[in-house]
Amino acid sequence: MCTVTFIPSGDKIFLASSRDEKAERFPADPPAWQIQNGITLLYPRDTLSGGTWMAVNGYGTAGVLLNGGRRAHIPKPAYRKSRGLVMLDLMAYESPSTIFRGMSLQGIEPFTLILFEKEKLISVVWDGKKKYFSDMNRHEPQIFSSSTLYDPAAVRKREKWFGDWLNRSPFPELPDVFGFHLGAGDGDPRDAVRMDREGKLFTQCIGVLSMTQTRADFSYLDLTSGVVSDSVLTFTKTTTIPA
Repeated sequence: MCTVTFIPSGDKIFLASSRDEKAERFPADPPAWQIQNGITLLYPRDTLSGGTWMAVNGYGTAGVLLNGGRRAHIPKPAYRKSRGLVMLDLMAYESPSTIFRGMSLQGIEPFTLILFEKEKLISVVWDGKKKYFSDMNRHEPQIFSSSTLYDPAAVRKREKWFGDWLNRSPFPELPDVFGFHLGAGDGDPRDAVRMDREGKLFTQCIGVLSMTQTRADFSYLDLTSGVVSDSVLTFTKTTTIPA
C-alpha cells in the first residue's frame, strides 16, 4: 500500500505496488478472481479485513491504494470499514472515480487511490474530511509514496531514484519494474522502496500489473515466502493504452 509506480512502456502500461506492513500482519492471499456486483475482479486479498490494496476489473480499470491522504494523519479508530473493503466497493464498477464522488466516506481512514480508468490516470484522495481529484499525465511515468510513512524529504529521494532508473531503463519490461521495486535506494533501508524498519515494519510483497488493450497480467511476489504467482484477466470491454 505504500509505494506505487505507473509506467507507460510501448504498447502496455505497468502499475506496480510495494506493500509495507507491520511484521505481525499475516501475509495476504495471492491474486485470485472474484465476482462482485457482476464484474470480475482480480486482486490479492488481505487476510485480516478481506479487502485489498490492488485490483483490476473486467472493464480494464486498475487501481492501487495508498494509506493516508495528502499528508500524514493521526489514526482515530475504530473506523467503520477498512479502506481495503472500500476499494473493493469502488472497483466493482466501470468508473470507480465516479462512484467515489458520490460515496459517503465519513468514518473511513484517509487514503489515496491511483486509478487507470477509461484511458486516464486519476488520483482520488480522502483526507478524513474532504475529497480531492487530480487528473495526471498518462504518458508520463509516476511514483507515489504513502504520506503515513514517508516525509517530504524521503518522497523527493524516491522521485530522484525513479528518475535515475528511468534514464537507465527508458522502455522497461516486467523484470526491470520488479528490479526497481526490489533494489531502489541509497543504502538506508528505512526509506528504500523495499523498506525495512528494524524488522518491525517492512515490504511484505510486490505486485505488478502489465496491461494491454485486451488483458492484464498480474505478477505477484510474496517476499515473506519467496513465492511468485502469475494470473491473467481478459477484459470484457477493451481499453486503450496510450502509445
